[in-house]
Amino acid sequence: MLRVAIVDANEHTNPAYRGMACSVIAGWLKWECKQANVPIVPAQEADLVLLAFAGAIGWRDECRRALKRAHVEPDASGRARRPYVVTGGPIDALPLVALELADALVVGEGYRYVRQMLGLADVRGVEEYTRTWPHAIERGKYRHWRGRKVRLGCWLPRRRL
Repeated sequence: MLRVAIVDANEHTNPAYRGMACSVIAGWLKWECKQANVPIVPAQEADLVLLAFAGAIGWRDECRRALKRAHVEPDASGRARRPYVVTGGPIDALPLVALELADALVVGEGYRYVRQMLGLADVRGVEEYTRTWPHAIERGKYRHWRGRKVRLGCWLPRRRL
């Protein structure tokens, strides 16, 4: 059975909003897990970690801190996909930043991805599903960028203005 953890990086961002707007994404993910009868476990016991953060500003720092608090290695290259970390949201404008911490980034249609993914039996199924999902970018896979084939996580050509 798939063991899922939700790491909410919003918790320490703004104390004035704690428990209200800051956790809407994590609250929705918890609701989806409950609907799919998927148990939520602590992050260090999980096969799959869903990383939630509502903003684009400070994404890297807040998510890195949240993963450390949850006892998950924040460096994706040092974690070796255990647990498999998936994120999404406003960070879709900066995918290479997200893929420093996460193994996969889901952009657009996230609700569909989550509903289908929670129906899978194990983390291998989630990895395979992510590879075939058209709105996901997986760390280390080739994608086209401005007509060039590049490997994510490596140097990208400088954009000419």
